[in-house]
Amino acid sequence: MAIIKYLSVIVILGGVISPSIASYVKKHYYVKDTVKTNQTISKECISSKNDFIDCKYGEGQPRAIIIGDSHTDAISQAIRHVNTEQTIVWARGGCPTLEGYHFKSKSETNLCHKLNTKIFNQLQTQYANVPLIIINRASLYPDPIDLGGHFARFDGINNYDRQQYLETYRKAYLNTVCKLAKQRPVYIVKPIPEMRTNVVKSLKMQKHFTSHVIDITLPINQYYNRQAFILKVMDEAKEQCGIKLLDPTRYLCADGKLCVGSIAGEPIYNDDNHLNDKGSALLSPLFIPLFNK
Repeated sequence: MAIIKYLSVIVILGGVISPSIASYVKKHYYVKDTVKTNQTISKECISSKNDFIDCKYGEGQPRAIIIGDSHTDAISQAIRHVNTEQTIVWARGGCPTLEGYHFKSKSETNLCHKLNTKIFNQLQTQYANVPLIIINRASLYPDPIDLGGHFARFDGINNYDRQQYLETYRKAYLNTVCKLAKQRPVYIVKPIPEMRTNVVKSLKMQKHFTSHVIDITLPINQYYNRQAFILKVMDEAKEQCGIKLLDPTRYLCADGKLCVGSIAGEPIYNDDNHLNDKGSALLSPLFIPLFNK
C-alpha cells in the first residue's frame, strides 16, 4: 500500500486538511504489519454468523467496551492507537444498539436480538464503570427506504406514519442507551458521514479515464440533513442521562464545509460509509481524552 506524500497543507475542493491530521495518518498507518493486525481485529471482532464473539485485544484490565454494528471496526482500530490496555468489542454487522424493534427478516431479527440480549446481560452483571462506546450507522435503521432490509420496525404502530414512527424510535433509542448509562460512562459516536458514492470505485474510475483526480467529498449541510433526526435524539440522550457525544466530523469534515471521502486521490473509505485504515487513523485523536484520565 503506497504511502501518501502529504504537502504541508492539502487543499480539497476549497477545504483544508490540517498538517497535524495528515502527519498523524502518515505516522500511524501504511505499515503492512499494522494493516494486517487491524484486519485481524476486524475478522475476529465483527460477528456475521449465528454466534456471539467475546472479542478482547490489548493487555491488562479492560479500559473500554465498544458495541454496535459494522462501524465498530473503524472505531476499534482508531482506539487501538491510543489505548494499549484491553478493549472489548461486541458487534455484528447490521445490528443497531436498540431494543424493541424487528426487521422484515425474522432470521436477521433473531441474530441481532441474540447479540443485543447477550450484550445487555453482560453489561448488567460485569464491567461496571468501564467506559462504553456505542457506534452505529445510526440513520440506516429508521430509514423506510430499507437499504439491505435494515429498516427497524415496531409492533403496534403504523411504521410508515413518519410522525408516529419517529416518536416510537426516539423513545426506544433513549430507553436503550439511558439504561446502559446507569452503571458506567457511555460515549456515543455521532454518525460517520455517508458519501454519495462508493469512494474506492469512483476513484478507480477517475484514474482510469483521467490523470486529474478530484477527491470525493460531501457538503457538510448534506450530512446534517441526512442525520438530523438521529443527531437530535443523541442530543436528548446527552441531556437526559449524561451520555457524552463524540463528533467524527471534527476530523472528517475539518474545514466545516466538506466531509472528505479521499485525500490526495487516496480513499479513506472502503465503500460509501465504512472507513478504511486511513480513515480510522483520522479518528484516533477523538478518543485520546477517554484514556488520558
